[in-house]
Amino acid sequence: MEIEPDDANQIGNYAGFLLAWGNEKGNEFLSKAIKFLKKDLELKTSLLECYFYQFAHSKDVELKMKSLEEIKILLEENVRSPNWDLSLNLERAIKDKHPHLNFLKKLIKVINDELELKELKRFKIWQKIDENKS
Repeated sequence: MEIEPDDANQIGNYAGFLLAWGNEKGNEFLSKAIKFLKKDLELKTSLLECYFYQFAHSKDVELKMKSLEEIKILLEENVRSPNWDLSLNLERAIKDKHPHLNFLKKLIKVINDELELKELKRFKIWQKIDENKS
C-alpha cells in the first residue's frame, strides 16, 4: 500500500482483511476504496466486494442499508465474483452477531455465482430495499 497508496483494489482488500479481524480501522480504508472504485466502472467486482464488507461489518444501520442497496444494483447488473473467499468476513459477522446472518450466507452464495439472485427475494431485508425505493 505504500508503493501504490491509491490502488483501490489493494485498499479494499486491506479493509476487508482488517474488518474480518475486527479492526474498525478497516472502515476508513473501505470509505477510501469505495470513493476510488466509484470512478472506475471496470472495477465493479471490487466495488461489490467493498459494499459487501460494509454491509457485513458496519455498525451503522443506515450505512448497512445503503450498501445493500448498492449491492442489489450491482447484482442486478449481473456483477459476480466466483470463488471469492468471504469466509473470514462471515466468521466475523457471526462473532459480531450480524442481525441478518442467514441472508448474509445466501448473499455470499449469490456473489460467488453459486445461487440465483431470485433466492434473496424471500428475505425481508431484501424486500425492504424495494419498499424504500417506492
